[in-house]
Amino acid sequence: HELLDNAAIDKSFYLKADEFKCLENCGSGFFQDSGYVCSPCGGDCIDCTVSATLCTKCNPDKGKPYADPATLRCYQTCPEGTYLDTET
Repeated sequence: HELLDNAAIDKSFYLKADEFKCLENCGSGFFQDSGYVCSPCGGDCIDCTVSATLCTKCNPDKGKPYADPATLRCYQTCPEGTYLDTET
């Protein structure tokens, strides 16, 4: 029983207010914000990390479909020194 209590203490849960749930992972379209809440991605992002505008996946409808994993920004074309990875 003590081992289970320690495992539960080591986990972090985030409130996803639109679903009224506490989750270990906020899921697509959200990021783990301060205060242990899931906040939605915004700007050019479909998926984001750390903040609403640091994109891991970009929204093609916004005109900048290419995410640069080094800068977490979206671009209309791939920046110099990068190439289009069609799988990601």
